[in-house]
Parts: sequence; C-alpha cells; structure tokens
Amino acid sequence: LYVPSFSPHNQDEFYLATDMSQMFHTVNAGESWDFSAFDELRWSNKLNGVQFTSDPLILYALDATTPQFSTPLKSIDGGLSWQKPGDVGFASNWSSSESAKRIYADPDSSQRIVLQSADELFFSDDGGAKIVSKFLDTSGIGLHTGGAFFDGPMIFVASNQGLLLSMDGGTTFNVDTS
Repeated sequence: LYVPSFSPHNQDEFYLATDMSQMFHTVNAGESWDFSAFDELRWSNKLNGVQFTSDPLILYALDATTPQFSTPLKSIDGGLSWQKPGDVGFASNWSSSESAKRIYADPDSSQRIVLQSADELFFSDDGGAKIVSKFLDTSGIGLHTGGAFFDGPMIFVASNQGLLLSMDGGTTFNVDTS
C-alpha cells in the first residue's frame, strides 16, 4: 500500500494506491472501498498520489495506464471519472513526448497545479487547461521533486536542483540562491 491521500473536506475520505496499480478510494474510513476503472486511473510506484484541492469535486492525479508514459488527469466529479490530456478544457497542450513524474495541486485553489517530468517543471493556473514549462534542467542529471508548498503568490518546490521558488504566482520559477 502506497501514498495515502487524505481529503481535507471529509476526514473519512482517502485514496490509497497498491503495488498492483489499483487506486482504492473510501469515503467511510475504510469500511468499504471502491476503485477507479483500470483503463482510467492506474498507479505506478514511481508516481505520487491523488491531489485534493479547495473544491472537493476537483482532484488531480497521474495515470500510468501506458507503462513508462504517465499523464496528468483531472476529475471534476470527485473522482468518479477522470479527464485525460486533450479532453475538452484539460491539458490540450500537454506534450506527448513528456512523461509526467509528479503532480502537486494547491490545496487552497482548484486551479493551480505543478507538474514535473524527467527534466522539466510545468505550471498551470487555469485548472490545467494550459500547462506551461517553467524550469528546464540543463545539468543532464534530470529533475526530481519531493513536494510543493503553495503560499498565496509564493510557490516552493523542493528539488534535486535546489529549492525552486516562484514569488509571482507561478509566472517564473528560479533556483533560490539565498
């Protein structure tokens, strides 16, 4: 069992991934479980979990249905169904050559997400309608992130490149040198 994701809206609701790629969901603290359709949301041990937002109906996750090529997903119905890149209003510009490795959603907004690929950091402030590259690793060692913290216009992303900091609401991200 991996990456439990707890709802900030309901103390009894959470998602829990397994090593068999299923993503389980409960709304009653584990008394009963449902799980996402296997062709709609599959988890990999290389991905993080479901991301809750300020709106209990809007969730984000990464899908590993296609091995070695994870894609961002968005749910607008509390996880009952998931939009894939290219669906109306979601990630129409997501590059098919990029495999997503991590996704982080702002818990105080339903619109702001940070995505990480093997060597790039992406940001969206419109619910994923457009996902824009904000930082590119040029060292050749790749980009690895360990989490994101959203504080109003400031966004902090912990990475192997150092602390990636945006002080302008996601317009720019730079390695913090202070």
